[in-house]
Amino acid sequence: MGVIDGRVAIITGGARGIGASISRLFAREGASLVINDLGGAPDGSGGDEGPAKQIADEIAAAGGRAVADGGDIGNVATGERLVRTAVEHYGKLDIVVNVAGILRDRMIFNLPEQDWDEVIRVHLKGHYSTVRPASAPLFSSLGEYPEAAQSAASAAGWTGPPAAATGSRPAASPAAAPAAR
Repeated sequence: MGVIDGRVAIITGGARGIGASISRLFAREGASLVINDLGGAPDGSGGDEGPAKQIADEIAAAGGRAVADGGDIGNVATGERLVRTAVEHYGKLDIVVNVAGILRDRMIFNLPEQDWDEVIRVHLKGHYSTVRPASAPLFSSLGEYPEAAQSAASAAGWTGPPAAATGSRPAASPAAAPAAR
């Protein structure tokens, strides 16, 4: 029995590098997974569902539970689909780990605007595309404000409303969450 046994997690960028390590660790610790990875080149070009499917199959072969998604996390529809997949396959959603990212290996002085826009689309909008639709199931699953929502791509975390710091937290209902409206 693992420390997250019975939990359901979405992991973006979950088929390669750090994301693959997180996927394997979460599976070993008992989580059921929705693994998203575009499967493209490091610069975000191309796409191949193979890497996400390969790690999901590896986890299933080891006795874990995982489904693959090869969608582009910079598209809000992909984030919505990931949340829907978690709830439809496993009945709930407890954890979202955003690891997906791309690399445009340039300095700011020679970085074309379209490259900047693409990095922002994947790194920032990609987080929005999962966190927004996940907020209602996360609140519902936990019955209160989540303890933390964290992105592996950032050291910044969200620890709830200001009242959370005092230990005084109002109960949240899924209807109050923005994604539920």
